[in-house]
Amino acid sequence: MRALAVLAAAVALAGCGTERDSVMAGGRVVGDNLTVYASVPDPARGVGRDMVDASKLAIAQADGNVGDFGINFVAIDEGSLGTPDPPRVAGAAAEEVIRDTQVIAVVGAVRSDTALTSLPLFNAAGLLLVSPGAGYAGFTDAVAAGEPERWYPSGRRTFARVIEDDVVQARALLRAAGRGRVAIEGEVGKVASEQVEALQEIAGDRLVEDVRRADAVIYVGSDVENARGVAESLTREVPRARLVFGDELTRAAPVT
Repeated sequence: MRALAVLAAAVALAGCGTERDSVMAGGRVVGDNLTVYASVPDPARGVGRDMVDASKLAIAQADGNVGDFGINFVAIDEGSLGTPDPPRVAGAAAEEVIRDTQVIAVVGAVRSDTALTSLPLFNAAGLLLVSPGAGYAGFTDAVAAGEPERWYPSGRRTFARVIEDDVVQARALLRAAGRGRVAIEGEVGKVASEQVEALQEIAGDRLVEDVRRADAVIYVGSDVENARGVAESLTREVPRARLVFGDELTRAAPVT
C-alpha cells in the first residue's frame, strides 16, 4: 500500500536526539518499537473504522515491522465528518498523539479543515502526517501568502497525501458536471474558497452566476446538513440540473 511505503520513510525521522527532543523536534525514539496513530473521525464505525482496519492490514502485511523497529498501532478520534468542528478538537487529538514518546507517524486529517490545525502541530513535533483526505492545495503549493511554508514550522516537509489535491479534484468535478453551463455553490472558509477559485478558473466561459441558467451545479464544502438544504433548494429551483458534490461530503454521508 502507498500509505505503508510513506510510513516506512518516517523511520528516517527517528534520528539522533534526546528523549525530550522526541516530543519537541522529532528526535530519537526510545526503544525498539514505534507507534503509528490513526487519527480519524469516530474510529469505531463508518469511514473511521474502515481507515483503522486498512491501517492494521497494512501493518500486518509488513509483519508488524518497519526496518529494525516493531510497530504499535493506536486509533484516536479527531472529530466528526460532515459537521464543522472547532479547531480545538483537532488540536486536542494532536496533543494526545504528540505526548507519546514512541510515536513516529500519523495516518489522519481526513478533512482539510482538521489539517489546518493538526499539520503544523505534528510538523513541529517532527511527526509524519499521511492524509487520506486533506486535499487543500496550500499544504504543498503556493496558494496563499506564506504557503506552503507556514504549515511547516520545523522547516522540513512532513506531510504526504494518498489522494490528489483540490485543484485536481476541481477538474474531476467539472468532468462529472458534464459539458454544459456550470454554477458553483460554496461554503465559507479557507478550504472551500480555494476550491471555488480553482473551479472558477478551470470552468472559464462555462461558468454562470445564476443557477437557473446552469445545466449542473457543483457544491463545495463539508457540512452535510448545509449541503442537504442546498440540494433540496436546488432540486426545487432547477430540477433538471445535475448536482455534483466533492469527496468530503461523499465520505461523510449521502446528501440527497
